[in-house]
Amino acid sequence: MISKITFTFQTDWTEFWLIGVQMFHALVFCFVIISHRANLHLFSVIIFLSLLVIMYFAQSLNTLAAQNYTQFAKDQYFDSDGLFITLILLLPCAFNCIFFIVSSTYHITCILELVT
Repeated sequence: MISKITFTFQTDWTEFWLIGVQMFHALVFCFVIISHRANLHLFSVIIFLSLLVIMYFAQSLNTLAAQNYTQFAKDQYFDSDGLFITLILLLPCAFNCIFFIVSSTYHITCILELVT
């Protein structure tokens, strides 16, 4: 647990690609909120499935990033266990997917209450 915390503090969060990943997650979260409030169900499903595809290929992305990190990063962040990609990529994607599932369940219960 200590190594995970120190690993997070040792990361240079000012690198351009890390800022890009953070902005990606912020934009996806905004799209999830907007599609939820505007009842854009098809758009929500597309975002949800895209996030699942990203999560499915995370190990391949980690391997690819570990082999080519010198092209976009100063340090080697991508370990064989996938800790960094889990913290940076998968947890925000999982959060957005869980939000999608909860909001969809809420919408379905509202529709069922109207029907009955």
